[in-house]
Amino acid sequence: SEGVVHPASNALYTLKGKGIADNPEKKGTWVIKDQTDGEGIDGSDEGVREIGSGDSSVYVYYYPTYKQCAELQEKKTWPCKIGQSQYSNPIHRILEQAGTGMPEKPEIALVIQTNNPSELENAIHTLLKDHRMPDAPGTEWFMTNPNRVEEIYNAGRKMSG
Repeated sequence: SEGVVHPASNALYTLKGKGIADNPEKKGTWVIKDQTDGEGIDGSDEGVREIGSGDSSVYVYYYPTYKQCAELQEKKTWPCKIGQSQYSNPIHRILEQAGTGMPEKPEIALVIQTNNPSELENAIHTLLKDHRMPDAPGTEWFMTNPNRVEEIYNAGRKMSG
């Protein structure tokens, strides 16, 4: 790089102007926004339910094997991760978490668009606290299902509206 502005910086600022990248912390850390069209991780949108409105999201995902195991045991709940993303499309955030540590891709079942992801996530976590999985990594895994989380969200909307 012999120019006044490093080529990578120039490219990032160009992407920022197009709304694709941002440097919110202004400390040399850049975030390139997810450019998928809302499709599931494997390229399909089958099974992904999107509700609500806003610039951020709360999401529910699980691993298909856990759901299959629950169904075989005639159970209606299985381990589900309930988290939040600063973006309305949480695919990038979920892939960061899933990484290469699992032999299957997570199934994104529910995305709730919101302008207050922390508040919504905390409310859902509080209501499901008795179903938290104590041995799971982190505090966002619950024995539940996506329909139950959607019911909680809808009940909260009815109470506030």
